[in-house]
Amino acid sequence: SARLTLVIYMGVGSAAQIADGLRHGLPSQTPVAVVQDISLPSQRHLSTTLAQLVADIGRYGMRSPSVIVVGDVTAGLAQAAACPDPQSQFG
Repeated sequence: SARLTLVIYMGVGSAAQIADGLRHGLPSQTPVAVVQDISLPSQRHLSTTLAQLVADIGRYGMRSPSVIVVGDVTAGLAQAAACPDPQSQFG
């Protein structure tokens, strides 16, 4: 399978359309991360799948400014979650 990393800036408002478009060429279980307020004290992120992207954005109240990262590179977020950081929230 192809290794893919796709970064979408300011995509939270269009997440439904983005997810629908990506599902035409990618499996529903493709890993996705959403990172909000990058480099700010309020930074937080969630790890999800393409299939759950829209639901999880709503469930966790993710908002702009956010970056959506699609692909295997998001596994690095799981490693980051293992390091205590009181300024981040992980879904």
